[in-house]
Amino acid sequence: EHKTLKEIGALCDGVTRQRVAQLLQRHYGTTRPALVDGTLTEDELAQMLVINRGVLKAWRLRGKVQGIHVGRYVYYVPEEVERARKLADKR
Repeated sequence: EHKTLKEIGALCDGVTRQRVAQLLQRHYGTTRPALVDGTLTEDELAQMLVINRGVLKAWRLRGKVQGIHVGRYVYYVPEEVERARKLADKR
């Protein structure tokens, strides 16, 4: 059964990029899960952040997993992206 990006984020927190790639491969059959499970739109994919750090970890804000770093990319948990957008609009 597919795990959500949130669940994978919890599993991935602080582990190596290689390990995460294995987890993603196992749960999704690909290292780019967002495309498979539809949690990211093409638009959101276009907004993936490029990062340079070596260790892959779940990216947390206020204790919640917001996204996970996979290789050089960050996959965002979509409802958090939506919430961040709404907050930005209010400013």
